[in-house]
Formats: sequence, structure tokens, C-alpha cells
Amino acid sequence: MKLEDEDKTAFRTDLGIFCYTKMPFGLKNAGATYQRLMDKTFAGDIGKHIEVYIDDLVVKSPEEDQMLKDIEKTFNSLRGVNMKLNPAKCSFGMEEGKFLGFIVTNGGFKVNPEKVQAIERMPSPRNIKEMQRLAGRLAALNRFLSNHAAKSYPFISTLRNCVKKQEFRWTPEAETAFQQMKACLIELPTLTAPFEKEPLVLYLSSSDRAVGSVLLVDRNGIQTPIYYVSRVLTDPETRYSTMEKLVLALLHASRRLRRYFTGHVITVLTNFHIGTILQKPETSGRLAKWAIELGGHNILYRPRPAIKGQVLADFITEVPADKIKECELIETPKADSTEETWMLYTDGASNEDGAGAGLRLVSPEKHEFTYAIKLDFKNTNNEAEYEAFLAGLRLAIKMGAKNLRAHVDSLLIASQVNGIYDAKGEVMALYLEQAKELLQQFKSHKVIHINRSENKPADALSKLASTSFQHLAKD
Repeated sequence: MKLEDEDKTAFRTDLGIFCYTKMPFGLKNAGATYQRLMDKTFAGDIGKHIEVYIDDLVVKSPEEDQMLKDIEKTFNSLRGVNMKLNPAKCSFGMEEGKFLGFIVTNGGFKVNPEKVQAIERMPSPRNIKEMQRLAGRLAALNRFLSNHAAKSYPFISTLRNCVKKQEFRWTPEAETAFQQMKACLIELPTLTAPFEKEPLVLYLSSSDRAVGSVLLVDRNGIQTPIYYVSRVLTDPETRYSTMEKLVLALLHASRRLRRYFTGHVITVLTNFHIGTILQKPETSGRLAKWAIELGGHNILYRPRPAIKGQVLADFITEVPADKIKECELIETPKADSTEETWMLYTDGASNEDGAGAGLRLVSPEKHEFTYAIKLDFKNTNNEAEYEAFLAGLRLAIKMGAKNLRAHVDSLLIASQVNGIYDAKGEVMALYLEQAKELLQQFKSHKVIHINRSENKPADALSKLASTSFQHLAKD
């Protein structure tokens, strides 16, 4: 320590007042100061043949001859700063060893067996302290646990609202989840580290209470995990749509694994149109905010192929089975060649003066049927859009249309009908239910969102819808 700083570490004993001449680890900034020294000492070697975290050093060499040169270079760097090592704590020529609580091998990182055994030997928690001890031990292993948050939620949730000891309750559901967690710990995967600039792959998953992801690398057709990430959803987040939950999982992964997202190209393998939704997030403020944050990374979106490897078993489905139908795009069967497709254009408008709807139905023979509808009840703009869409569907059914291609001005309606967005609120849910019932009466159908500025029929309908209630009011 500097001579002028020694008196600041003074302490009193029965024999008198003493001070440190060497920096003790008990000082608040001792760890950061020591780490700066190590970073400066091994500035050109960290990441190449040595890894350093405070007072833990690992010299990694692919061959034995190279290992001797790396150790010699490390010793010379230590002598340069007059630093000594404790021989009793040093090991040489090891094929695997412990570093920062993990087992480091030439094939990757493994979990410390001692930490796994500590959890396997634990009895079921009987009070808050034992439950907190279990949560802390699991936190040390969550990097290796797929969907850790979802699997541990039943017994972790027992800590909620437990202010007093007598309020703790260990439920049968928590006991079942605890035993299942022990079974998962029997065989944990070996994680790897990516090479510089190596492309990485990300899988996403979503459930009612948690979201998760796994970052992996594909080498020679074998997918090896790098990091598992998961988190429990807050109460407001549980009411997000499934698509928003998947984007939230991606956002959480980008924050937790920022060092990987900034240095590598990330390919998100998903069967849902996340990339398209993030490019047009005008229907949700939170999606717009998330899109801006994710836009700073090099992320690609690709359809998900077949899952490779047992380590990805939890990501066979990105969402629970009962939610898959809500997210799937409505498949459009191939139209019968003898029955041509009808075209439908709809638009609705609502303001303080009133509400109206406009629709145009075009037959295969190019005959046009244009209607303006006055809505004499109070509604929102989205409800007016739905009224125009439903009126168009009913007209197409009466005209005997079997194959329909609907162009709607509202991205919300197109996304809800196609299963990308969930309907929030009872009114919108009823509109969506009616639309799906009407669409089932067609042999084939497709609902597409159109940009008003690029589509003349939509632009004309917009003017028709916005003025229909004024003209009809006079009539």
C-alpha cells in the first residue's frame, strides 16, 4: 500500500495500534484494485492462453509443449510485478479442474458435482430459511438448467408474501416440482464457449408463468448449448400475448448475454413471425420500445428446423400445447380451380362526429359491389374496422363466395385473425370469435393487412368510411 494510505487501515489491539503495509482483501475496493492489477499484468495474454478472475488463474494450452511455454510466460509476468504464488494451491498438467465453481475441461464447462449433491441431499424445505437456501443453490446452477424459472416456479413461489415464518406453506405442487428438479440434476449438459465471430443460434420458449431461451452453437451438425436463460414473469407480464412473451424472452436473453449478442451474429430459430412484428410494432408501444433496443444487435430470424439433441428437448415447442393454435397462422387451402377467388377490401373510421364503415367486394368477373355503412352506436376505431370486416364477410357469404382474399386496413385485425396477436378485452374477443365463425364458411380464405398509402381501393374506402356517417345522417 502507499505509505500515505497505511494509516487509513489502522486497527487497535491489546498490544497497540497496527496498520497494513500490504493491501488486505477486507477493504471495499480491494477486489476491483486487484483485478485492475491482474488485467494490466496479463493485458496481452487474457483470452489467449490465460483467464484471470481476481486471484484465480487458469493457463489453458492445447498441447503439452505449448503448455510449458505458456506457464513460463505466466511466471515471467508474475515476477514482473513481484507477485508470489502458493505452491499448495497450484496444480499443473491437468486435463480438467475447478475454476470459479465450474469444472473446466477441453470439451467445455461442466457443473460442479458437489453443488449438485448438495441439492440432491436436501430434504423438502420446512421454513423460509431452508427455502431461501434451496433458491440460492439453484441460482448457482441455472446456467445449466433449461427453463429453470418455469420448473422451479411452484416451489419458489412459496416465498411470495411470506413476511412471517408461520406464513410459509410447502404445498404438494411444490413437492412434486422439487422432486422433478432433482431428477433434472442427474444429467446436466456440458456447455461450450464460442469462437471469435462464430455465428450463434437462439431458441425461445414461453409459458404462462415464465419465459426462457437457450443460446447454442452449431458445429459439424451438432448443436451444443452455451447458456440457458430464463425468468419468471411478473403479474402484468403474464397477461401479455404469446407473441409478446416470445419477444420478451429474446429481449431478456439479449440483456443477460450482451457480450455474446454484441460480438456474434445471432440467428433466432422460430416458427413465429417475430421479425415481421418488430418491423411493424405500431399496435403496441412496448413492442416499439423493444424493437429499438433489439435493433442494436445483429439478429436474424429463420424458420425453425428439426430440433437436434436431447439437450433441447424443452424447446420442441416454443409455447404450451394449448397455446399453439392461438399463434399459428391460418392455413389457406389451395383454391379449387373451378371456383375463382373473391376480393374483399374493408375499412372503418370513428371520431367524435360519428362512425362508419366502407367495404368493396370484387367478384372473379371483376364486378364490384361497394357499400357505406353508418354505425349508430358508440365505438372505437378498432371496433369500426371490425364492423366493416364482418359486414364484408357476411356479404361475401350471401353472394355465394367460396374462396375469399380479404384486405383489411387494420394490422390489429389481420394479426388477431391470423393468430399473431391475442384479443384483449371482451368486446374484441367477441368480434374475433364472430370473424372466425364466418371465415369457417369459406373453402379457402386469407386475411392480409394493406397499407392505405400504397393501395388505391383502400384509400378510396377510407374516404368512404370517414364520410359515410355524415351523408347517411342527412338521408
